[in-house]
Amino acid sequence: MVIRVEGIIGGDRPRALVRVGADDRIVAVGESIDGIRIVGIDDAGVRLTSGVRLPLDAGDRP
Repeated sequence: MVIRVEGIIGGDRPRALVRVGADDRIVAVGESIDGIRIVGIDDAGVRLTSGVRLPLDAGDRP
């Protein structure tokens, strides 16, 4: 399954816009993506308990 971080919403409780397959979701620290818990969200992307960092996908943006 393809997982892409399409946006980051910063602040005291950061969120990320994540595309999982064909579905878009807004997620926060403590929630799970594909059964793996999110432990951090920052300007660089989403960090999972597995140690994987899902980088923010710059796509076509400058």
